Amino acid sequence: MKSSVVLLAIIAAADAFSSGASVGEDLPQGHPMQACDAIGVCALGCPTGMTAVAPPTRSLAYSVTGPEEGYTPGELVEVHVSVHQRLLRNKLQAGQADGEMVSAKYIGLLLYAVATGDATETKLGVWEQPAEKPPRFWSPPDPGCDGRALMHADPRAKRYDERFLFRAPALGDGGFAGGNLTIRALLKHGDTNMGAFYWPGEGEPPAPGVAGGDLVLGERAAAAVDGVTAATEWLQAAADESCDEACARAAAATPGGGLSCDATALGDARSWHQESLEQAVGASVSCALPALTTCAPHAPATSGADDASLCFYPAQGCAPSTCDAKPLGSLASRRLCPCVDQNATRRRLAEVEAAVTWAAPEAAAAVKPPHPTLPGQSAEDCPGQRATAAAGGGCPNARRALAEAAAAEEAEAASYNFGVGVGIMAAAVGVVAAVLRLRGGGGGGGRGRRRQSSRAGSGRTSSSRECR
Repeated sequence: MKSSVVLLAIIAAADAFSSGASVGEDLPQGHPMQACDAIGVCALGCPTGMTAVAPPTRSLAYSVTGPEEGYTPGELVEVHVSVHQRLLRNKLQAGQADGEMVSAKYIGLLLYAVATGDATETKLGVWEQPAEKPPRFWSPPDPGCDGRALMHADPRAKRYDERFLFRAPALGDGGFAGGNLTIRALLKHGDTNMGAFYWPGEGEPPAPGVAGGDLVLGERAAAAVDGVTAATEWLQAAADESCDEACARAAAATPGGGLSCDATALGDARSWHQESLEQAVGASVSCALPALTTCAPHAPATSGADDASLCFYPAQGCAPSTCDAKPLGSLASRRLCPCVDQNATRRRLAEVEAAVTWAAPEAAAAVKPPHPTLPGQSAEDCPGQRATAAAGGGCPNARRALAEAAAAEEAEAASYNFGVGVGIMAAAVGVVAAVLRLRGGGGGGGRGRRRQSSRAGSGRTSSSRECR
């Protein structure tokens, strides 16, 4: 049975969380150890320095939202934490008293992912935020967080809508076997030693391995277009690397080794807008919004930083990029490259082709009457025209007969207002006349018989001449 994953959005359970903490090389020596535990944050009393903060409760002032279609293992998921009202009553004395109305914006946040049903709450996946200066969020290296949790970096009030990028665990990552993802949030509102913790939304509180009232995302299959699995994947190239080189490097690490640069997709990028960029690369590359336009010959691309904080796409009217172009040295950009699995595409096209081989004649027969032919004539009697007869309505004379039959059907529809019986009779006469003319019957069929007779004496079959 597949396990589920719970994404927990939590608040710092120590004074350092409210005061903020530095990241990377600026991490202070002896910074307080972070437990990264949202569920039991105030189970035995709130942490030291936050003893006057109210324990967490649900609040409709906040929400956590994600894509309705769910997530794909190993790909980025866009998660939003939103504030839905301007003011919120401040909590005092650990929630025993109410203060004045203050801004509803929260100051503390912590996000992480665990498997639902896993009582140990082992964290999975990683958070990939675009670079900011100064950074507003960071991933604590503490054992309780393991670099897989996202925390606020300072006590400034956060935006009404914050966008977070979580890379869902790949199958097998930490024993992850797929299943649902649940987004949980616990927010800290108010000053350090006042205010309250909140779980966004409504429903039951979270518990170890239990989603409670938090958002649940289902696992989705790989992207498909018209029933055919999409074969083009956008990758971020290394510094000073062309898309030809990036796809070749990815091919070397891919079973089958069929990846190559998709020049057509690069050309199509000239008509992109921001939503196009997000749709193309959003599952693999984290981009700060809004995205920017450029006429640089290596676009689309990201800024030179490893975390790709800025993303660029071609401006309207720019010359198309090529697979062999490399970033301009002064910009230190990294290209975004469409790599297509040629082997997978060929295999899939072969499967589709095999599935529809000679299916057209049967499908046509199901919705159209048999194509009129001369006595003793079949599609095999018309060299090279079997497919034309099947898909195009037969030989020229057959098509003319079908056109006359269609005209008769229109006459039937027009005459319906004057009487159904009369309309059907008129249509029937029209169809019979058309077929008789083709087969050499009455109503002008003598010309057809004469042509057949004269051509029969020339040493060539009439069927081979009638199909032209």
